[in-house]
Amino acid sequence: MGGRVAAGHLTDSGAQEALKNAATAARPDQEQRSAQIIRSSMAAGAQRPLHLGGRR
Repeated sequence: MGGRVAAGHLTDSGAQEALKNAATAARPDQEQRSAQIIRSSMAAGAQRPLHLGGRR
């Protein structure tokens, strides 16, 4: 989702909230680890914007 945020298709807060909700549902006892993974993946995606129709 970080790539879609970087391309302007999603808001950062909306993407992070969706990822947090999914992670909490999948692994409710690992909130801290999930938060680290979400931060890392959002940062990586920010470096590679993902535009609809593919990368530019």
